[in-house]
Amino acid sequence: MDEKKINAIEMTRKIRDKNAQRLAGKSHAERIAFYRERAKKMEKKLPVLLSELAIAEGGRGDYSKDRHAWLDNQSVDTVVKRISEKRATYKKKK
Repeated sequence: MDEKKINAIEMTRKIRDKNAQRLAGKSHAERIAFYRERAKKMEKKLPVLLSELAIAEGGRGDYSKDRHAWLDNQSVDTVVKRISEKRATYKKKK
């Protein structure tokens, strides 16, 4: 499967700009109603999206069980080292 790269900042800005256009000239109450409606829709979709993500990444959909499977055989020092390496890689990309 091809790995997709997600630019979260760009995606967030697009969503923000799109919502700003939709809400231009709306009252405070209309804005609150808009976001509540969107939250309800997302709340319904979220469990399905999370389970699909877990399946795509090889998990079972239960983060607690998956976390134990990933981390139980590693020492704290190993986990800290891996986090430090990831952070260093991330800082180099910036």
